[in-house]
Amino acid sequence: MAWQNQPAQSLPARYAFIQRLLPPMMEAYRAGGVLRFGRFVMHRHGMDDGARELDWTEVDQIQMSVAAIQITKKPASMIWFNLSAATLPNFALLCAVLNTLRDSKV
Repeated sequence: MAWQNQPAQSLPARYAFIQRLLPPMMEAYRAGGVLRFGRFVMHRHGMDDGARELDWTEVDQIQMSVAAIQITKKPASMIWFNLSAATLPNFALLCAVLNTLRDSKV
Protein backbone atom coordinates (compact mmCIF):
# COMPACT_ATOMS: atom_id res chain seq x y z
CA MET A 1 0.00 0.00 0.00
CA ALA A 2 1.41 3.40 -0.94
CA TRP A 3 0.63 6.54 1.05
CA GLN A 4 0.99 9.45 -1.29
CA ASN A 5 -1.24 12.47 -1.65
CA GLN A 6 -3.47 11.29 1.18
CA PRO A 7 -5.70 13.75 3.06
CA ALA A 8 -4.64 14.97 6.49
CA GLN A 9 -7.28 12.87 8.26
CA SER A 10 -5.32 9.78 7.23
CA LEU A 11 -2.35 10.82 9.39
CA PRO A 12 -3.17 8.38 12.25
CA ALA A 13 -3.46 5.56 9.72
CA ARG A 14 -0.21 6.63 8.06
CA TYR A 15 1.55 6.68 11.44
CA ALA A 16 0.26 3.19 12.25
CA PHE A 17 1.37 2.00 8.80
CA ILE A 18 4.90 3.32 9.38
CA GLN A 19 5.10 1.91 12.92
CA ARG A 20 4.06 -1.51 11.61
CA LEU A 21 6.42 -1.63 8.61
CA LEU A 22 9.50 0.18 9.92
CA PRO A 23 10.86 -2.55 12.28
CA PRO A 24 10.79 -5.38 9.70
CA MET A 25 12.19 -3.06 7.03
CA MET A 26 15.10 -2.05 9.25
CA GLU A 27 15.72 -5.69 10.15
CA ALA A 28 15.80 -6.61 6.45
CA TYR A 29 18.12 -3.68 5.70
CA ARG A 30 20.53 -4.62 8.50
CA ALA A 31 20.55 -8.21 7.21
CA GLY A 32 21.71 -6.96 3.80
CA GLY A 33 18.34 -6.65 2.12
CA VAL A 34 17.26 -4.06 -0.40
CA LEU A 35 14.56 -1.48 0.42
CA ARG A 36 12.53 -0.34 -2.59
CA PHE A 37 10.55 2.86 -2.84
CA GLY A 38 9.45 2.86 -6.44
CA ARG A 39 12.48 3.62 -8.58
CA PHE A 40 14.57 4.56 -5.53
CA VAL A 41 16.44 1.69 -3.85
CA MET A 42 18.49 1.61 -0.64
CA HIS A 43 20.93 -1.07 0.47
CA ARG A 44 23.86 -1.46 2.91
CA HIS A 45 26.32 0.06 0.44
CA GLY A 46 24.23 3.03 -0.68
CA MET A 47 21.32 3.95 -2.88
CA ASP A 48 20.30 4.26 -6.51
CA ASP A 49 17.40 5.28 -8.69
CA GLY A 50 18.14 3.10 -11.70
CA ALA A 51 20.15 5.86 -13.36
CA ARG A 52 22.58 6.95 -10.66
CA GLU A 53 24.22 5.30 -7.67
CA LEU A 54 25.58 6.83 -4.50
CA ASP A 55 27.64 5.03 -1.87
CA TRP A 56 26.87 5.88 1.77
CA THR A 57 30.43 7.18 2.14
CA GLU A 58 29.73 9.73 -0.63
CA VAL A 59 26.59 11.18 0.98
CA ASP A 60 27.11 14.76 2.10
CA GLN A 61 23.64 15.76 3.31
CA ILE A 62 20.11 14.43 3.37
CA GLN A 63 17.47 17.13 3.65
CA MET A 64 13.84 16.18 4.13
CA SER A 65 10.63 18.16 3.97
CA VAL A 66 6.99 17.18 3.54
CA ALA A 67 7.41 17.70 -0.21
CA ALA A 68 10.82 16.24 -1.07
CA ILE A 69 14.04 14.56 -0.05
CA GLN A 70 17.26 16.02 -1.39
CA ILE A 71 20.46 14.01 -1.14
CA THR A 72 23.77 15.66 -1.97
CA LYS A 73 27.10 14.09 -2.87
CA LYS A 74 30.52 14.88 -1.44
CA PRO A 75 32.78 16.76 -1.88
CA ALA A 76 30.97 19.59 -3.65
CA SER A 77 27.47 19.13 -2.17
CA MET A 78 26.16 18.33 -5.65
CA ILE A 79 22.46 17.40 -5.67
CA TRP A 80 22.48 13.71 -6.54
CA PHE A 81 18.88 12.74 -5.80
CA ASN A 82 15.85 14.99 -5.57
CA LEU A 83 12.94 12.75 -4.58
CA SER A 84 9.42 14.18 -4.74
CA ALA A 85 6.73 13.11 -2.30
CA ALA A 86 4.20 13.38 -5.13
CA THR A 87 5.92 10.74 -7.25
CA LEU A 88 7.61 8.42 -4.77
CA PRO A 89 5.56 5.60 -3.21
CA ASN A 90 5.63 5.42 0.59
CA PHE A 91 7.48 8.72 0.89
CA ALA A 92 6.73 9.02 4.63
CA LEU A 93 8.08 5.51 5.22
CA LEU A 94 11.29 6.39 3.33
CA CYS A 95 11.67 9.46 5.56
CA ALA A 96 11.24 7.24 8.63
CA VAL A 97 13.89 4.82 7.33
CA LEU A 98 16.34 7.67 6.66
CA ASN A 99 15.70 9.15 10.12
CA THR A 100 16.23 5.76 11.74
CA LEU A 101 19.50 5.26 9.88
CA ARG A 102 20.68 8.74 10.82
CA ASP A 103 19.74 8.29 14.46
CA SER A 104 21.28 4.84 14.76
CA LYS A 105 24.32 5.63 12.59
CA VAL A 106 23.85 2.29 10.77
